[in-house]
Amino acid sequence: MRLKAFILAALATIAFATPAAAQLSIVVDSTSDLNAISIGETFTVNITLTTPAPEAQGLTLRVDGVNETVLDYVSATVPNFGGAATPNGGIFGTDLGGGVVISALASVLAAPVDNGTNILLFDGVTTSPTTSSGPEVFTVTFDALAAGTVNLNVGAISAFGDAYVSTGGTTTPFTPVTITVPEPGAIAASLAALGSVFGVVTIRRRQDG
Repeated sequence: MRLKAFILAALATIAFATPAAAQLSIVVDSTSDLNAISIGETFTVNITLTTPAPEAQGLTLRVDGVNETVLDYVSATVPNFGGAATPNGGIFGTDLGGGVVISALASVLAAPVDNGTNILLFDGVTTSPTTSSGPEVFTVTFDALAAGTVNLNVGAISAFGDAYVSTGGTTTPFTPVTITVPEPGAIAASLAALGSVFGVVTIRRRQDG
């Protein structure tokens, strides 16, 4: 860890000498409605990373703010760019074929780490800028245990010393996302109310006709 910290510090010093701004786009979405997750539902959150140009030199990526009373972490997937060349996952590289991958950020983690309230997905550094700008897609799957609202931050979280290092500088970008698991009767009540509204509109149309 000390070696990695030294490398990150060195890269940060070099990066700050350049005028360009570091940019890492983090888009979070899901095929499920994150505002109406049902208790007992298993759902997956997709995390897509892109950069405006090949620039990445280091990244620590995590999901923070997990309320373990409401959500139970099930699993996560990490892009495995380069296959055998990056066994723990690799992003933003160029595959030359034959198992040869150049300038990829390779994770030092054997697998994503579940820390309870946060999930460490990726931790990698390279001494030269990567050669791809993505997209790179991670996924995190949860089970909804109980009703509640969970506010997550997805990205490089400064409270943990995380960072995104690039040729343009060092930043701590993250994207907030809210996951809501309503009380069981709340969704039914909303649907019933919506049905009543449509019913009134239909009756009025018939009367007007």
